[in-house]
Amino acid sequence: MITAIVKWKASSDMDREELLEKFKASAAQYAGTEHMIRKYFAFSRDKDALWGMGIYLWDDESAAQAFYERARPIIKAETGFEPEVTLYDTPMVLENLTKDLQVFD
Repeated sequence: MITAIVKWKASSDMDREELLEKFKASAAQYAGTEHMIRKYFAFSRDKDALWGMGIYLWDDESAAQAFYERARPIIKAETGFEPEVTLYDTPMVLENLTKDLQVFD
């Protein structure tokens, strides 16, 4: 499994409520994305320098990389900033509510 963290600086005239509305408006386009297991929408807690983030769990690294190749120019066009994309190997996931530990090879 692969965890990806995508971070971008929101435009200086955007506030947290506007970013949340953008998240809500974009959520449906991620539903059904092949190989994407989960996506978290997040933003920084710093009110002076707002950063948006997507945190993803993927079951295929090639699919994740192809997705970000398509997403990078879109994010840059919308925000004016190049997004930072960092991939991490994810050997285990603990679902705390069910206490289910998944171990991946």
